[in-house]
Amino acid sequence: MKPISLSESEIKICSWLASHRYTNNRAGSITDRKIGPQSVESTDLEGICGEFAVCKYLNIYPDLSIHVRKGGEDGLLKKLSFDVKTTKYKTGKLIASITKNTSETNIYILAIGFKGEYTIAGWCFAVDLFKDENITDLGYGPVYGLSQDRLNVSIEGLKFINVINT
Repeated sequence: MKPISLSESEIKICSWLASHRYTNNRAGSITDRKIGPQSVESTDLEGICGEFAVCKYLNIYPDLSIHVRKGGEDGLLKKLSFDVKTTKYKTGKLIASITKNTSETNIYILAIGFKGEYTIAGWCFAVDLFKDENITDLGYGPVYGLSQDRLNVSIEGLKFINVINT
């Protein structure tokens, strides 16, 4: 898949969103659940950039809200909600917190990239991710995780879902 490039302006929008979401969520007593040694600021910025890139690819409007929220969807493909997980590691897994509410989101999408260049590595339905056999530990406690070879790689399939699921 060709990389999805964010413009300087789009990255500035993502940076503003990350800063304000972080501030509002901490003020609202929402616990940050980042996984890994990277800074919270980096995690939030790259996560939002990944979400923005996926929305750009799917030609749908990104979520620009900054209200206090815990978990939930990053967008909708017609009536199916999706959550984008972003990593800078080329061999990274699609991971979700063990405390995730499995009924919140229908589709999980893995974006890989850093500093404005992203690719969609694959996606899966929530029912395929939230299985006991997918619980793993990457050194920071148990999470649900799928390696890229277990993801749907037909990115056009996501566009198809967006068209037919009305």
